[in-house]
Amino acid sequence: MNKIYYDNSKGSIKEKFSKINGVLNGEYIEYNTNGIFNIKKYKDGAIPLTEEEILIKNREEEMNKNIKVEISKLIIIDDLISEISGIFLLVQMENSKINYYTKLIEKKFNKQFDEEYIKFYLYTKRNYFIKI
Repeated sequence: MNKIYYDNSKGSIKEKFSKINGVLNGEYIEYNTNGIFNIKKYKDGAIPLTEEEILIKNREEEMNKNIKVEISKLIIIDDLISEISGIFLLVQMENSKINYYTKLIEKKFNKQFDEEYIKFYLYTKRNYFIKI
C-alpha cells in the first residue's frame, strides 16, 4: 500500500493506493485536509465501468454510428443537388421544383432515400439559405 502525506510527509495522509507492476489496482483513496475522503476503484490502471455506464456508452456509440450514416446521406444529397443545380438555384426554387428534384434524387439512388426525407432536407436547406 502506497501512502502520500501532506507537508512533505509531515502532515496528515493525502493519498493511499496500491500498484501492481506500476499500474493502479484496487482502491485509490484521496483525503483532503479536513479528513474527508474520496474512493475510486481501479483495475489494471483504469476505473471499470458499471453495467449502467456500459449500457450508456454502448447507446452513445450506436447513436453516433447512426448520426454518421445520416450525415453521409445528407452529404450525398448535397453533392447531387450541387451537381444538378447549385445552391443558388436551390434558394430560388419554388416548391414544385423542389418536389421535382426530390423525385430525381430518389430515382437516382434507387429509392435508397425516402422521398419525404429528401424533400424535408431540401426545403430546410432552401429556407436556411433564404434567411441568412
